[in-house]
Amino acid sequence: MLICGSQFKRLLNYAKALKYIEIVGIGLGTMQENVIYVNHIEICKNISKNPRYEFLVDSTCYYNIYKIIRNTEKEIVTIIHSHTVNDVTPSFKDLTNMKLWDIPWLILNINGEYKAWFLNSDNTLTSIETAIIDSC
Repeated sequence: MLICGSQFKRLLNYAKALKYIEIVGIGLGTMQENVIYVNHIEICKNISKNPRYEFLVDSTCYYNIYKIIRNTEKEIVTIIHSHTVNDVTPSFKDLTNMKLWDIPWLILNINGEYKAWFLNSDNTLTSIETAIIDSC
């Protein structure tokens, strides 16, 4: 997975500013020859009642994403969120929700560490090689 550097930096800065709240973004882009290209990250409001430990995406964010997708060749290619601790592995709640999405999830922390994961149909996790790139 290749992620636009300016988009990732914007999301990381947001995570640092709200370090005690899990932030969430929806990665939009394309898939070409088994490579996911993320060239836009739509930052969404976390409306969870317990935002330090989980996220719940505000429905207006999905509407905004729908408008972007409708007018471009982009599609939802990854879910991105932060953990308020240093761990960048999926939590139990993450694993439960990953079953609903057939796309990788990228988890980051405020130190800039990140890792992308895909939950396979047999409930095993696969780490997805990820790079932050300059070209968007």
